[in-house]
Amino acid sequence: MDWVGMVIGFAVLAMATIFVVCHYRQEHLRAQRMRRLNQLDDFSRWN
Repeated sequence: MDWVGMVIGFAVLAMATIFVVCHYRQEHLRAQRMRRLNQLDDFSRWN
């Protein structure tokens, strides 16, 4: 029965790792999009 707890714990750690990686990737892509948006739209010409 001890191995069942280890398997469940490993599965939870694996899911948490996947969640963290996906979240980091999503935030990295969002930051890239924001930089690209700031480069494309030059609002200084309107002032």
